[in-house]
Amino acid sequence: MYHLSTDKLIEAKAMLHSHSTASDGRLQPIKVIEYYRSNGFKIVSLTDHGKITKLDQPQNCIFIPGVEVSAGRSKLGEPYHIVALMIEDESILEAKDNPQELIDRISSSGGLSFIAHPHWSNLVYEDLAELKGYIGIEVYNTGCEVEVSKGFSTTYWDNILSNNPRILGLAVDDAHRYTTPPIDSLGGWVTLLIDEESCDSAIDALKHGRFYSSMGPEIKLLEASDNSIDIVSSPVEKVSIISVNGKGFSLAIPDLRLLIRLWKDKEGRRSIENIVSSIDVDVGREGEVIMVESRYGKIRFIIASGGITSFSWRGRLGSKYIRIEVMDYNGRRAWSNPIPTY
Repeated sequence: MYHLSTDKLIEAKAMLHSHSTASDGRLQPIKVIEYYRSNGFKIVSLTDHGKITKLDQPQNCIFIPGVEVSAGRSKLGEPYHIVALMIEDESILEAKDNPQELIDRISSSGGLSFIAHPHWSNLVYEDLAELKGYIGIEVYNTGCEVEVSKGFSTTYWDNILSNNPRILGLAVDDAHRYTTPPIDSLGGWVTLLIDEESCDSAIDALKHGRFYSSMGPEIKLLEASDNSIDIVSSPVEKVSIISVNGKGFSLAIPDLRLLIRLWKDKEGRRSIENIVSSIDVDVGREGEVIMVESRYGKIRFIIASGGITSFSWRGRLGSKYIRIEVMDYNGRRAWSNPIPTY
């Protein structure tokens, strides 16, 4: 059983990809830390291009040393962009012509690596599948989205998950301008669940996937197995269960309202009999409770404060992995990490 809960651990909003004046960013290194700290972040990594920016550990914020390295060439001739965290030895940059050697050096130095903005970099499946030892890929990059609408890389993620269901997904800013249009900050982050406010605890949470990524929505509880899912979140419009090929399903509040209306009508009920076998609606202390028995399994929604705040599913998808994605009314998403189901 996969379990992710904010009850007994510290929620730490983390920015793991950012730039300063040490490379091509517009804020000085300490100003980047102050900017994120003032906006509720507990963890910040400066990942300047080709240079490890070093700072004394600031107050009230965990600083993780890092670097973004352009390495080698992909199948389409573009460089990989690889982000390294917990790295202070610039000798790893000597491997920038070979992405696998770079990742290996990062790992042997005690650091972690992930692949930046696969969509923006024009990577293909083989580029990601051939590399070993990185923890994940960026599934959302604010800078790439506001600049050229190439910030989402979930298609790349699902492709690689079909082969390796343990690749993690990270949301980041990759900010350079911060407060100058087009604003490329405060749009994507990871929320780590840590034992204590320290670098070691943050890296442990990253290494073991004890986090979710978000553009805004909060995931407060997630429990999942191969035949059950339970989610508690901030109010959202849509919940999606995503897996291999076309397995999974997605339901939004407008879909639920339409299903309920059709179910109450004799002719309408006939039109959805191949999808739904029963719908019950009740109002409890937590909000409006909607129970749906469908070809996807038994699904329970609680709607409160204008959105879905609780979702439960019982059924079976029969696939390698599942991942959960929620979306609020502003189109902002949050992503769980993949949950292997074999």
